[in-house]
Amino acid sequence: MRGNCVRLDLSGVGDGFTLAGFGSFANLVAGASFGGLSVLFDDDATGAFLATVVLHASGSNASGFEGRLDDTTLLIRGDVAVAAIPEPETYLLMVTGLFVVASVAHRRRQRRNPERVFAS
Repeated sequence: MRGNCVRLDLSGVGDGFTLAGFGSFANLVAGASFGGLSVLFDDDATGAFLATVVLHASGSNASGFEGRLDDTTLLIRGDVAVAAIPEPETYLLMVTGLFVVASVAHRRRQRRNPERVFAS
């Protein structure tokens, strides 16, 4: 086979990850790029995740060269934390507190200006 080939070893990928686009690929020429890789974390599980992906690359050309590159190891790390979602009671308490503060401020304004004259 002429060209190059990259084989990915995904055996180091544990639970908590979903990898997309991490298949082996071939015929990538010098200066070109390869994309479409994505890593998703399981948002139902919290904690630190670690995965290892090993790239095994080899290549050849029309002049008869055949060779392989040293393996390249990619470490994928992620921390998943759950954000706290306030309970409905929290919102009720917050709105009640704002109402009390607004009422006190309104009463203080009325005490400072007891005689308001309205034009008719």
